[in-house]
Amino acid sequence: MSNFLKIIVLAALFVTPTVWLLADINDAKWCASDEAINFLKTCEQGKDDQTGTKWRNGAVLLDQPERQKVESLLVANADKFSPAGRKLAAFALGSIGGDAAVPVLGKWAQEKDGMDAIRALSMLRVPSANKELAKLLVSVSDGDLKIAILDILAGKGDASVVKQAVDLSKDSKTASAAYYYLASVGSDEAIAAISAAKPNGEVLQNARNWALVSAAERAMRDGRNESAVAVFKGLIGDSNAEQIRLAAAQGLLQAQGAAALKGMLNDLLKGNHESLRKKLARVIIAYPTPESKIGDLLVKLPQSDAVAAALAQSFGDYPEDVQLVLLNNITNLQVGEKYLALIDAGLKAKSDTVQVAAIQALGVSGNESSFAALAAAVDSKDEARSAAAVNAVAALKGNGVSALVLKSAMASDASVKAKWLDIVSQRANHETLPFVIECAKSPQADVRSAAFAALKNVMESGDLAALVDLQSSAKENADKKAWREALIKVAKSRAGDAKAVELLKPLLERSKDSDLQPVAAAVAGVDNKEAADALKAQLASPDVDRRKDIIRALSSVRNQTSMDLLEDSAANGKDPSEKILALRGLLDTVRQMNLRDEEKVKIWARAWDLAQRQEEKDAIISAIKDKKGNKEARELLKKIGVQV
Repeated sequence: MSNFLKIIVLAALFVTPTVWLLADINDAKWCASDEAINFLKTCEQGKDDQTGTKWRNGAVLLDQPERQKVESLLVANADKFSPAGRKLAAFALGSIGGDAAVPVLGKWAQEKDGMDAIRALSMLRVPSANKELAKLLVSVSDGDLKIAILDILAGKGDASVVKQAVDLSKDSKTASAAYYYLASVGSDEAIAAISAAKPNGEVLQNARNWALVSAAERAMRDGRNESAVAVFKGLIGDSNAEQIRLAAAQGLLQAQGAAALKGMLNDLLKGNHESLRKKLARVIIAYPTPESKIGDLLVKLPQSDAVAAALAQSFGDYPEDVQLVLLNNITNLQVGEKYLALIDAGLKAKSDTVQVAAIQALGVSGNESSFAALAAAVDSKDEARSAAAVNAVAALKGNGVSALVLKSAMASDASVKAKWLDIVSQRANHETLPFVIECAKSPQADVRSAAFAALKNVMESGDLAALVDLQSSAKENADKKAWREALIKVAKSRAGDAKAVELLKPLLERSKDSDLQPVAAAVAGVDNKEAADALKAQLASPDVDRRKDIIRALSSVRNQTSMDLLEDSAANGKDPSEKILALRGLLDTVRQMNLRDEEKVKIWARAWDLAQRQEEKDAIISAIKDKKGNKEARELLKKIGVQV
């Protein structure tokens, strides 16, 4: 690009916003001109939209002195504007007007297409606008206009037309809007009016009931709980829709707390409506928290501890499905210790399913005091009960729980020791390692397997020697697999440690068959010179299958040691198939490692020279193309003859 063109582009970038700003300022000044007023007198709908846009933009940008001037001009010429001009003038008066604009807009609102004037009145921030809207509610005959006015006054919090809204609630067309308005007022008079309404049809019935819920919530916000309680109790009846009854139950719980549970809500929880009682059970557990939400209102729930106590007291009287919902919600929401009494009631329930749910709930809500009950359940011969207890003890919180777990695990009978090892594994406490190692040497297969499964979770970097010594104790395939996984994990945690290689090197030299690859991966995971030297010695083996196993292990590690050894094998391997395996491992390692693009390009360039087959070449080309935004990558593609 020439210097001249650069200057033009830069000038455009800076000048264009300035031009737009000046245009908007000029639009504002133009609104006060005779030309602008004459345009409003003659404009036609759908024609000259550009000038109409100029009017809207300009009206919004007028400053205070200009606003008063334009408002005066619009009011003085109000009777002379065309219908299309009146729409634009209404918008302008709504944006800039004050008390002087109200009579004009009130007059326009009663004429054909009065909605624009009503919208403009809704925009005004003067008390007279609300009064004008209240008068219009009586004087306009169009139902849509009445609905719009009610919605506007409701949004403004204006409570001056309650009596008119009561009358309009008797008209099926305006009833819903009237209910909404009365609900926004929320006064006792408004509540009485909505309650007295007798709408026809399910749609209006539901609209009326939702308005009552909203009005009662407003009454609660205003501190009139007695009025709210009366509404909620009236809505809980069988004749109403389920969602209305549920909302009323939520409101009653919010207003009364435990007192609600000792009355109508308790009856609902025991009632015949299965879906409702389940939903209500969820609500009760979700709401007794320090802060609760009803609609958009965040308030304190009274007597939340008392709610929990009331639930526990009546728990045995509830149907099984309600008991399960209560307990499962305690588990899912982790609502805390206030429900321990309810959980205890669940442990004593007649239903085995409920008892299992109580055990699960105890795991997330309990503490050290809950341990004895859960430990007894771990020893149960009932598999479902025992399995739930294992997970519950594993999740149990409290500073003293880990010591109790280890004590019980060490003292457990052989028949349940594997279950305690599962708990030990889930809790991942390093202090349990001596116990786990002892169990890993057990003659009992299930105990031994559970111990090996726990190794990876309880071992730390300093336990590598103990882990190496355990190799001979791994008898079953599952035990061997668990031991290998633990070995790789612990070895990686010793990255750079020459002593770790000293421990692993003898193991590597004697390993074969299925142990060779994981042991080699563990050595590579240490990622230092000593590890590289130990693996190079194995790559010099005369056994091609052994060399390939080492290469496969290196391909799984993804670090600098593995990458260097794979590249060396791809270049200097003794067998063509060995070279191909190493090159593919190198490409996969480079793809997954977090390297700078420039580093990757250099490796791909060397890999290209080592590639023997088109398959590897295609893989290299594809990898380079993914980085073609990089300069070095584009140059490499060009060098190997691939068009970018």
